[in-house]
Amino acid sequence: MSDVAAYSVKSATSPKPGRVHSLSTRGVLPKLRLQYWNDVARSTFTEQTVDAPREPFNADMYRANIGEMRMAVAVSTASQITRSSRQIALSREAFFLVHLQLAGTSLNRQDGREIELREGDFAMVDSTRPYQIAFDQSTSILVLRISQASMRRVIASPESVTLLPMSARASANRLAARFIQDIWSALLDGMEPDPVDRLCRPLLDVLANAYATVPAALTQGSSMAGALRIQIHSFIEENLGNQELSIASIAGAFGISSRYVHMLFKNDRDTVSEYIQRRRLEEAARALADPMRSRVSIAEIAAAHGFKSQAHFCRLFRDRHGMTPREFRH
Repeated sequence: MSDVAAYSVKSATSPKPGRVHSLSTRGVLPKLRLQYWNDVARSTFTEQTVDAPREPFNADMYRANIGEMRMAVAVSTASQITRSSRQIALSREAFFLVHLQLAGTSLNRQDGREIELREGDFAMVDSTRPYQIAFDQSTSILVLRISQASMRRVIASPESVTLLPMSARASANRLAARFIQDIWSALLDGMEPDPVDRLCRPLLDVLANAYATVPAALTQGSSMAGALRIQIHSFIEENLGNQELSIASIAGAFGISSRYVHMLFKNDRDTVSEYIQRRRLEEAARALADPMRSRVSIAEIAAAHGFKSQAHFCRLFRDRHGMTPREFRH
């Protein structure tokens, strides 16, 4: 076993009392372990489903909060993690999840892309889009759960770098991975909350520095263009329910040309119009899945989320989710 793998298993098995909370399938009846682990994984990361290809299934979780972030080490036998469109619709919060492979390998999928992470590699997934992660053998990963707002403060377009393999062979990536593991080690050693919390921003900066070496990253958080991109994203989120929201209205609100709006987002996975439509559909799906809004009509939900007609909303919704809004609700 290599140094990183030994660290991930041996150090995590006996954390000192304090900030680190440990959970384990040990002591749980074999037939109930997977159900128990699904509850643990959901409460630690986000709504998702864990399946095990074979028995017996065993797993341990060690987690702690640092500032607004959550850091966790998961050690388990072979498993597969899936986050579906419906689970996304039911989620009230959105995160970026940085997965650092400590031992074993993992196969990661999102947006039609597929990468393999080996020991020391890391990658980021977006909780607002479906993903799958498969471990075909016993493995250990360290996960950083970071709010979307926090990540956007240092990376202007995090969506452009999701599921990019950050190889341990690159020096900037090794620095980020080592810093993350050093913070985890400090947590295990019982470091007091305040000093650890103050490491949140440096940790984000080290991650941004690693992604800055990737041409697609656009990590220009301190530049005028980067700041403007963040402001436009916020403007879009605040105005999703406005049926007049468009590239022209965005350009007018910021005193820039529509062409410049397109240019700011030219390297994104979605065009600006596609991003607006995707976010409207995601929020509408959340509303349909909310039992507190069960008496709100589909037409009212469509209008409240910026769609000018119910027919247009239903067609787009079916294209994205594979079912009508009524079917999705039931």
